[in-house]
Amino acid sequence: MKQILAIAVLMLAASSFAAAQMRTNSKTEEEIRRINSEVDEAVLRGDKATLERLIADDYLYVGMNGNTRTKNKLLTTNVQGLPANVKYSSKYEDVVVRDFGGTAVLSSWVVEEIEVNGQKNNTRYRTTNVFMRRKGKWQLIATHSSPPIPANGKSK
Repeated sequence: MKQILAIAVLMLAASSFAAAQMRTNSKTEEEIRRINSEVDEAVLRGDKATLERLIADDYLYVGMNGNTRTKNKLLTTNVQGLPANVKYSSKYEDVVVRDFGGTAVLSSWVVEEIEVNGQKNNTRYRTTNVFMRRKGKWQLIATHSSPPIPANGKSK
């Protein structure tokens, strides 16, 4: 009985400590959501100057297939703007922002609708973006995207 009580006290103390470390700050949440949207819009427009400012030089992207990209690779290969034959829209669902002081994490589902030459494709995936405050400004330092787990629980 004493052992169960001790474990319960430790769990309560740990959860209280974690809650204290993970603050929710509406100003930070608004800033992170805004910057996240600015990054998305800059990619679609091919706006490298905005991305240079908002993405950290040591940025790391981990894609759904496990491949990685750096900021330099992203800016030289993936930021061209949308071609005229492509229609794109996206929305975020279940957005959660956690503020850890100088670091913030945004986690969400991304739902994309892409149409290329009249052919439509919808995609849904989980993404986590990590932001760090550097010299008083928030920058995106890491992104990880994951496909949803199929209903049968087996990955492809």
